[in-house]
Amino acid sequence: AISALREEVRQDQARQHELASLGQRFAAKLIDWVMLLVPLFVMLMAMMDAGFEAEIRALQNDPTAMMDALQRQIDKMQTMGNPTVLAMSWLVVILMFSNIVLLTVRGQSIGKLITGIQIVRSADGSKAGFLKAVLLRWFLFAIIESIRFIGPVMMFANILLIFRKDRRCMHDLVADTKVIKKN
Repeated sequence: AISALREEVRQDQARQHELASLGQRFAAKLIDWVMLLVPLFVMLMAMMDAGFEAEIRALQNDPTAMMDALQRQIDKMQTMGNPTVLAMSWLVVILMFSNIVLLTVRGQSIGKLITGIQIVRSADGSKAGFLKAVLLRWFLFAIIESIRFIGPVMMFANILLIFRKDRRCMHDLVADTKVIKKN
């Protein structure tokens, strides 16, 4: 009777911590990226004018000069008080802040919330919290993946690890987390 009870508890725990599917994880990531890229794209389009576009074309082989030109255009937009750029900037800040709060409190970004999945501690399925969900899984890997030459390799390796049996990417392994279906 005790072994049957233990088996029932084990099966119940397995149901509670069912791994998120590859499709759910991909959809959540896609939603999160689109939510940030759309306002950034709108902001970029609002910044484009004929003079800036010509300057960027002329500087396309000089990344440093291109960044300087972009900074001058941003300064120009801020001085003029372009409402589109201002609104999109605030939208990006609000989305980032919302995701950080959701990840800390619920283990979910907006995309994960929509797709019904969440990040939990690998060992016991408890809340991942700020350190694991935000700093280790997101911020640390954002920094690493922005490093020239090393970043793209790390990003590719991180993505490929999702095909493991336990569906844990490199950021999950570092933070000791897993992504499960939310009950």
